[in-house]
Amino acid sequence: MVSLLENRILSLLNKSSEYNKVSTGFLERSFPIEITGVRGGFSSFLISSLNRYTKENSLVIVPTEQDAISLYNDLKLVTDKVQIMPWWGTMLYKGISPGAQVFGRRVECLNKVLNEKKVTTILSLRSFLTNLPDPNYLKPLKETLTVGSDIDLYNIGQVLSTFGYNKVPRVTIHGEFALRGEVLDFYPPGADEAIRVVFEFDEIEEIKYFNPTTQISTDKLKEITITPTKEILWSDERINTLEERLKKIVKGDSSAVIEGLRTYREFRGEELFYPLSFSENFTILDYMESNSPIFYINPESLEARSEVLDKEYLELYTKALASKIVVPSHREVMSTFKELYEKSESKILLPGLKQQYDYTSQVNIDFVCESGRSFFGNVNYLKEELAMYKSNGYRVFIFAESNSQGERISHMLKDFDVKVITEGLIGGKSWAKKKSRVRKSVEDLADMLIKLYATREKAVGFSFPKDDDFQLG
Repeated sequence: MVSLLENRILSLLNKSSEYNKVSTGFLERSFPIEITGVRGGFSSFLISSLNRYTKENSLVIVPTEQDAISLYNDLKLVTDKVQIMPWWGTMLYKGISPGAQVFGRRVECLNKVLNEKKVTTILSLRSFLTNLPDPNYLKPLKETLTVGSDIDLYNIGQVLSTFGYNKVPRVTIHGEFALRGEVLDFYPPGADEAIRVVFEFDEIEEIKYFNPTTQISTDKLKEITITPTKEILWSDERINTLEERLKKIVKGDSSAVIEGLRTYREFRGEELFYPLSFSENFTILDYMESNSPIFYINPESLEARSEVLDKEYLELYTKALASKIVVPSHREVMSTFKELYEKSESKILLPGLKQQYDYTSQVNIDFVCESGRSFFGNVNYLKEELAMYKSNGYRVFIFAESNSQGERISHMLKDFDVKVITEGLIGGKSWAKKKSRVRKSVEDLADMLIKLYATREKAVGFSFPKDDDFQLG
């Protein structure tokens, strides 16, 4: 989605010679492109504007998880096709519970990368370096339900069970599904709301979100895609491949891990073994097209942190071996930053320092951006700053964390005639929902008119009674 706010700022960026050089290099695929001087929220507008020139998905690599959240919040202002690829969130060999929501969120994220276009995925360094399952294995693991299409109740129940959902009388938590009469409920892991599919005989009549606590339905959908609750469904083939690889790479007897998987098909810490259930290693770059743009934010920091992580993982591996825990080395389940950086073809670098990072860069542009600063709660200082920008012909945009804060700032700066742009005009879910409602209303009206026209065409006789003698006279 291209928002009104993005269009306004892009019209100003197009007047910048630096931006035009960057966009020209991007279109001509003169990679690597190195852009210095970018500060604050400007990076989100720069990334979003460049992604308008490609039909492919893109990756943005940032140093930490907090950086990923901050950039995600900024990008949500200008596009709704942005997501964060979550990291496991635990120490490497500690493992997490098989029912954790992060499993489902990661699968949903990877599914969008594989099956949608123009999606921007933000990854922290830890998430970026973590190896993944074979994309050719994960891509077909989905089931799409569409309003008006036929549904096989036995088959859809089997699919949900195979995908890791638990059948229950009533859905209450993530990873459950319930089939009652002509209603199918399921709660995808990581989703904010559960899904209800209403059907009549073998045809899907309605798909909608609902609150599993209150059972109140909210927004309607035209279709929904069901994905697995985990990245790996432990079939005999996957377990056999894992067994063969573990024999080659681990120190010790791994039979307990294999037998546990054959018996229960899950265990705490199984995520560590996902990449090893295939004969070769795969990374997030294998999920992308060769010409997909890869943005590296603060690459010098990424490189330094990768060395720190390697030492951290080596220490954890050594402690695991000392505790006689049978685990693979971190180098078997993680890639190095250098490997992935060299494998990336369409690189756009945004260094935090003014000095050049990659000396093979084809395009080097330096923007003049001022770093953010605090006014220490002194509104008069802020007014003086705004007055200076206004007198110099600048157009100023002020971003607030909430609508109420925006209204408060607008009142404090009423002398400057500040206009508050509502969230519906900026973008995000509010704007998407408005567009969806209007589009559905138009489609319903079109269907009604078509049916009315068809009925009139089939009608026999006259639209009005024949004229009688009185009317003819």
